[in-house]
Amino acid sequence: CQGYSAAGSRKASDPRNQMFRHVSRLARELRATIVVLENVPGVKRVDGIGFLSRIIKSLGARGYRTATYLLNASDFGVPQNRQRYFLLARDRNAGPPLPSPAATHSPPGTGRTSTLPRSPTVLQALRGLPLFGAGIDAEWYPGNGGPLINGSTMRHSPEVIERIKAIPPGGGPISYRRLEPDLARTLVAGHRALPVHPKLDRTISVREAARIQGFPDTYVFCGPRAEQPLQVANAVPPPVGAAIARHLIDYLQVPVNVGGC
Repeated sequence: CQGYSAAGSRKASDPRNQMFRHVSRLARELRATIVVLENVPGVKRVDGIGFLSRIIKSLGARGYRTATYLLNASDFGVPQNRQRYFLLARDRNAGPPLPSPAATHSPPGTGRTSTLPRSPTVLQALRGLPLFGAGIDAEWYPGNGGPLINGSTMRHSPEVIERIKAIPPGGGPISYRRLEPDLARTLVAGHRALPVHPKLDRTISVREAARIQGFPDTYVFCGPRAEQPLQVANAVPPPVGAAIARHLIDYLQVPVNVGGC
């Protein structure tokens, strides 16, 4: 998504913008019945070039009929106003286009009447995690309910902490934007750092970001600590992926066990 994202340079000539051609090629070579792609809203057009239509055309040339849906993670149990395009492509010989997955949750703070359960707020998602200050090493930290993994907090200078204190909820630059307490904007790992905690004067830890993305506490993010924020922020929130998987399994009536989804 980097070539399409509003957080990047958005150049049509970015070679990463052509990776979809390999997806459609591999799908045909593997004889996939269903292909699911996800990308940022910016994929629709970059520098006047419509990449969303090009992806659909590329899949069509390989024998797939594609339906496109703009879904929000807050409709699937994730406390983020995170919109993404999902392309559900199906072998045209296997049946009609696939319908959109139905929302599983109602976003917090919308005030609309719904029989669906409410998605958690950011503060609810973070409930139970230690209220560490800045500069704490907690890649494996013992706790009463089990160890805390990936809980280290970033080291900020006193000057940075003073600047962070002045940032209101929802305010600040992209690299130090303070999270709203109810529904966060899309998590962005600006300069490899995550957004500022809604209450504390530091950026959130990888584990706190994982909670807001919907990852279980047992999921371990590996590799250099500087790379972990990107692993979290760039991922499809697991509740969204699980909802789409269930939707496809139910629609196609495939007898598959999706385990913990």
